[in-house]
Amino acid sequence: MRLPKNYSTATLTAHTATTTEHPLKNPVSGLFQRFTTHLIDSPCIAVCKLDAARTHCSGCFRTVDEIEGWPVFSREQKYQVISDAAERKAAAAPKP
Repeated sequence: MRLPKNYSTATLTAHTATTTEHPLKNPVSGLFQRFTTHLIDSPCIAVCKLDAARTHCSGCFRTVDEIEGWPVFSREQKYQVISDAAERKAAAAPKP
């Protein structure tokens, strides 16, 4: 088992003897939490085609910049993209 730099075998043994919590849980849990904050499903529906004006995808209604930036966008930016795409989709819908 590989330990983080701040854990020695003695620290691990002492920690295990005084608690039932796994000593590696907190570092792993923190990493998992940071990772999952970016996990928001892409609005892509696999109908990748630019609209006639070439401003956005006619499948998911995201702009090219939004599509390219999705993997690195923060959680807030992704929610903004989803909101903006929903507005574009509503504006593109045929009016009765």
